[in-house]
Amino acid sequence: ASAIWSTARVFCYGSRATGLAYASSDVDLVVCGVPGFDKVYGQKVSEGLSPQQMGAQLEALSTLSERLKEELPDVRVRIQKSAVPIIAMSSEVDGQPLHMDVSLSTPQHKGLVAAQHVRSLYASIPVLAPLTVLFKELLRRHDLKSAYTGGLSSYALTLMIAQFVQIEPALRSEWMRVPLEQLEQPGLASLLLECLHFYGHVWDAQRHCIAGHTWGCVDRSHASLSVFALHPLLVCDPANPNNNVGRGCYRIRQIQSLFREAAKAIADAAEGAAAEGTAAEGAVTTEELATSSHESVDGPAAASGEGACEAAAAALSDAAVIRALFCGK
Repeated sequence: ASAIWSTARVFCYGSRATGLAYASSDVDLVVCGVPGFDKVYGQKVSEGLSPQQMGAQLEALSTLSERLKEELPDVRVRIQKSAVPIIAMSSEVDGQPLHMDVSLSTPQHKGLVAAQHVRSLYASIPVLAPLTVLFKELLRRHDLKSAYTGGLSSYALTLMIAQFVQIEPALRSEWMRVPLEQLEQPGLASLLLECLHFYGHVWDAQRHCIAGHTWGCVDRSHASLSVFALHPLLVCDPANPNNNVGRGCYRIRQIQSLFREAAKAIADAAEGAAAEGTAAEGAVTTEELATSSHESVDGPAAASGEGACEAAAAALSDAAVIRALFCGK
């Protein structure tokens, strides 16, 4: 890039920058300092690119792609026209596929800011990273992780899990009727099962949203959110509240069904452990967990469901819960 534009610099964002990438994860790169693209275009950032601006980006990416084809003849290079146009590159490294997406830095591009926000979340919520890894793997195994095919993006998933971890103590306090300051820290297994239960049974994507600027469930009927009314899932980007990072998740119902099935698999494992005499006293049955009623995201029914999850998770070790999640036993 610097051979074409002397001021250009390339930075990494996405899961490779936050430290939660798989070996097969895409490498997301953004080229900053390209003349004419880092400045504000004289319109609201939320309005996106005009046809003229889109054309200018595609022209710049075309110039860069031609140079990449010359320098990297063994790498497949193509331009992908989307809301944020990119150069999509693919190759193999040690027999493993490697995909790289290259975009240009503009006022609309918030990849670097989002990566910094995710890193700060991981630093302030230690359990968030392992929870996110488990959820990402669950979605990946069922082809529900890619936002390009209606799945849930890693960024949206991270924000959803972070929200749950923040509100979980209040839900558990209500169920246990114990003051917040007297609650014990839940284990990874409990949080995993509770989060699966919450987003599988309690969360209503048509009614609720993650506002991005506050920890809590916000009603989508609020007038300020009307612009997102047709989006299947609303997860506002803290880096840009006018950007819904869940707008392409049209398979959200399938994802919620997967979460319910995963919670049931863990509850089945807890029930099996109870039958063998290894479960903790008070562990719930699969039927109790799967059929409990939930009327509100923040009401007594939601809290009682969280309690059932905690009891089930208490019957199993963290390792046993993870085996149940991915192996069904």
